[in-house]
Amino acid sequence: MKRTFAALAVCAGALFGTVSAAQAITLSIAGTATNYALPSDFSLSAETGLATGTTVKKLGTGGGLSLDTAGWLQFSYLGSEASNHNEFKFSVGGTTIFDNTSATNAAVVAYQAAGGLLSFLFKDATVGSSVANGGSGSSFLNSIALFRETATSWIILFNDTCDCDKDYDDLAVRVQAFDRDPGIPAAVPVPGALPLLASGLVGVGLLARKRRKAA
Repeated sequence: MKRTFAALAVCAGALFGTVSAAQAITLSIAGTATNYALPSDFSLSAETGLATGTTVKKLGTGGGLSLDTAGWLQFSYLGSEASNHNEFKFSVGGTTIFDNTSATNAAVVAYQAAGGLLSFLFKDATVGSSVANGGSGSSFLNSIALFRETATSWIILFNDTCDCDKDYDDLAVRVQAFDRDPGIPAAVPVPGALPLLASGLVGVGLLARKRRKAA
């Protein structure tokens, strides 16, 4: 009897051991980007965890943040130090997600239906100019820089059209990638053979009961 239960326990371990984790999803830079050390007037250290001298990636012509496959994105507003009115939009020409005149540390979830460059842009609403992910040039004006926290989490920094600095603290946003909607708890998978295992345990219990009665 002990050996029977041991065999079932091994079987159960094998069944549950076959449940695999969800497929990983990653963010990375595609195209041109150059190293840039944040200057001494960068003022969002507390909000971003970055500091003077931290090396970020300044996007160049055609450079942008890219998703390796379709997936969910969570954008979180981190902060802004700018006299200009700046906005962050998901999907080019889309709705404003964050606005440095009224934004709080809220998070917004969006779905990107295919891998490739993330469809976001920054807009300096004071002068009416904007720069999309993948649309930066060589100038520091109206440009984007990126900092990699993990393979699935990056900080996006905007330098607006004010030519008084190059500090990339005019609007800061964190983006995180998920292979499922982060607002919905993950379902716990049930192995297909679990009902058979349960019925086997019931059968063993009945057999033991019959043997006790016979004795």
